[in-house]
Amino acid sequence: MKHEIIKELFYDQLKTFEYVFTEQSEKIFKNGKKLIHPAEFGHYREKCTKHLLEFIIDDNKAVGDGFIVNPKNEISTQCDIVVYDKNTPKFIKDNFLQFFPSECVFAVGEIKSGLTKSEFKVALRKLSNIKKMCQTEDSKARIKEYNSIFSFLICKNVQFDLRKVDFDDIYKGIDNSFRHNFILILKKGCYTYQMVEEDFKNNTFLDKETIDSFTSIKTYCYPTFTVKINDIETQRFNVSSLLLTLEHDSADLIALFIRHLITAIELHKETHFNVTSYYHEDFKNYYLEIKD
Repeated sequence: MKHEIIKELFYDQLKTFEYVFTEQSEKIFKNGKKLIHPAEFGHYREKCTKHLLEFIIDDNKAVGDGFIVNPKNEISTQCDIVVYDKNTPKFIKDNFLQFFPSECVFAVGEIKSGLTKSEFKVALRKLSNIKKMCQTEDSKARIKEYNSIFSFLICKNVQFDLRKVDFDDIYKGIDNSFRHNFILILKKGCYTYQMVEEDFKNNTFLDKETIDSFTSIKTYCYPTFTVKINDIETQRFNVSSLLLTLEHDSADLIALFIRHLITAIELHKETHFNVTSYYHEDFKNYYLEIKD
């Protein structure tokens, strides 16, 4: 019989994460139905998520939490999970608050327990705002999917029917490129993306064979898909949301999340970090006039 050692070790990590997130955390922080130490309850789930991500990312990256800042001096709300370039300095204030330059961030995540429909919407719009502020001027000249950060939401459960979620309503007024990459609801299923023929209805240059090759991809980790027409022009397509409900082992859905996260990190277009771009002094008061 073939030994699948790595698969078994990985599966063990996935099941441990699921148990700690959904069961152990409640055994520790709940007395009957009453939640004790709510803040620590949330931190505990964030910590187990960090542990899982630290297991799968390479040594050049790290997992933290805190605030993201961009060169325009815009600052995000508090981020539960930040996957960042370990070789880029993070800035720490009072030995507690961590600030990450947007150029060094690969992924950002929100960790929740149970969500109502309105709380679900708030969490997703928060992630979209963070993704938008992390877009640099340099990224506009590149294929956005590969340059944008990977945003995700993980929760134990939700208090609504997953089949009736209207993402067009949730993201009203927000460009599709800033939508989530993955939503993992451990007790029910997940949302990702899948290219379908309808997504290419405005296509002006792709042939049917090419479109068929795209739609044959079972799942896709970006909300948009950009195709180069030539060296100058591109055409962007919005990709359909895909709901996968929990029918078998939830470890399969967690593994799919990990797969998409790793893929997005590997494809991410690195942006050079220059700390002086955050120093908004133009030095004009220091210029000396040089005379012949």
